[in-house]
Amino acid sequence: MDQEKRRICFYGFIFVTLAFMSIKLTVPALAILNVYFETSLFMLKLVGALYLIVLAISQLFWGAMTRPYHRKRIFKVSILIALVGTVISFASVNVGMFMVGRLIEAFGVGASSTLCRVMMADRLEKNEMASVVPLFGVIFNFGPFVGPTIGQYLILYVGWRSIYAVFFVVMVLFYYYMNKRLPETKTGPEEKPHPMHVIHDYVYVGTSGVFWSYIIGYIALVSLLLGYYMTIPFWYLDYFKINPHTYVFLALFTAIPNLIAYFHAQSYLSKHSAKRSMFFGFLICSLGALLGVVLACFFDPSPWNLIAPLMVFAFGTGYVQTATNVGLLHSFRKRSGVVAAMIPVSAYTGGGIGFLILSSLPLTTLFPFACVLVAVVVVLSLDSLLIKRYH
Repeated sequence: MDQEKRRICFYGFIFVTLAFMSIKLTVPALAILNVYFETSLFMLKLVGALYLIVLAISQLFWGAMTRPYHRKRIFKVSILIALVGTVISFASVNVGMFMVGRLIEAFGVGASSTLCRVMMADRLEKNEMASVVPLFGVIFNFGPFVGPTIGQYLILYVGWRSIYAVFFVVMVLFYYYMNKRLPETKTGPEEKPHPMHVIHDYVYVGTSGVFWSYIIGYIALVSLLLGYYMTIPFWYLDYFKINPHTYVFLALFTAIPNLIAYFHAQSYLSKHSAKRSMFFGFLICSLGALLGVVLACFFDPSPWNLIAPLMVFAFGTGYVQTATNVGLLHSFRKRSGVVAAMIPVSAYTGGGIGFLILSSLPLTTLFPFACVLVAVVVVLSLDSLLIKRYH
C-alpha cells in the first residue's frame, strides 16, 4: 500500500475514532446529569439511544452525498455540523437543549463511517481492504474503553462540560490537518445531486438478498455489543455499586476478544470465503449463548457472569464484522457509498435499540439476559439459511 492510500486510511479512521468516542465520552456523565438537569434517568437513556439512532439515520444522507460530491467537501461540512452540536451540548442548561446539541453532533459525526469506507472503496483493492478492515475492530473496541475513561476523569477533575470543550478542540485540530493533508479520492468534477439516482441505489441494495444475507447477523451481534457498552454505567454502577473508575475497565474483557478475532479474521479470509467466516462466527456465538444459559441456571447475577458469555460473543462477532465489511464493499463496489452508509446505519440503529433493551433488564436473575443471548442466536440461525441461499 503506497503512502497516499495509507494517508486516506489514516484520516478516515481518525474521523471514525472521534465519532465513536463522541458516543462514549458522555456515557459516564449520563448517570449524573439527571441530577444536574433535574430530569429522569429515562430521559438521559433516551438521549443516548436517540444519539445512536440519529447517527445511524444520518448515514443515509451522507451516503447519498458521496455520489455527486467530492469527499473533502463532505468532510468539511460534516465536521462543522458536529462542532455546532458540541457547542450547544456544552452550553446546555436543561435536558431539552442537551438533547438538541447531542443530536446535531450525532448527525455531523455520522458521516465518518461512510466516508472512511467510501474512500477505501475508491482506491483500495480487495486484499488491501481486508488488511485494513481490522482497524474498524480497533476503533469499535478502543472507544468503549478509552472514551468513558477520559470522560470519567474529565468529569471528576474539571466538570461534565469539559468533555465537550476537549472534543471541540480535538475536532478543530483534526479539521485543520485533514484540510491540508487528506488527498481527494473521487475523480472527476462534482455533479448535481439527483434524488432518483439516490432512491434507485438504495432500493437496489435494499432489495438484494446478498446484502441482507450479510447484514442480518451483523445487526444482531453489533447491536448486542454496542448496546452493552452503552449499558455498562447503568448495570455496574446501579446494580453492583462498582466504582466508576473501575467499571470502565470492564469493557476490556469484551473488547480484547473482539479485537483478537478481528485481526485473526484477516488471515482467515485470505484462505476461506466470507461465507465460511460468517458461519464460524455464528458457531462461536452459539457457544456463548449456551454458556449464558448454563450460568443463568446455576449462578446468581454478578459482573463476571454477564461478562463471560459476552466475551465469547465478542470473539465470534469479530469474524462476522470483518466478513460483512469486506464482502459487502467488494460485492457492491459500484455503489460503495450506499453500502458504506447502510452498514453503520444498521449497527447504530441496532445499538440504540439494544441499549434500551439491555439497560431495562432486571438483574435479580440472569434469565432475562440469557433470553436475549438466545434470541440473538435464533436470528443468526435464520440468517444462516439466507446465506446458504445467496452464496
